[in-house]
Amino acid sequence: MFAHHGDVRRAQTGWTPRELDTKTATALKRRVALISRAQMSKSMAAVPARVTLRTPDGQPVTAVGHGAPVTVTGEPLELLLFAFGRNAVHVDLVGQDDVVSAVQLGKRGF
Repeated sequence: MFAHHGDVRRAQTGWTPRELDTKTATALKRRVALISRAQMSKSMAAVPARVTLRTPDGQPVTAVGHGAPVTVTGEPLELLLFAFGRNAVHVDLVGQDDVVSAVQLGKRGF
């Protein structure tokens, strides 16, 4: 439901990320790790990158794929939406420009 709720909120002009309490953010971080390991690695198999999702405090959430490293940094909800293939997210992607572009344009989600 967080992804669908985020879709509705982000379809509006001037949207801002939803602020979550610590308990909810922690639960989402666990969910992102499970989703990423189970599904994202399959959907990103064609992308030549090792994608690491991490929170702003530097904690890695999960890593999937093979190839040049790309780090995606964001709050747990933003990482969840990124993993689901949404593009209206507040995340920072760091890596080689061509590999970052491949991750952005590649299939994510399920």
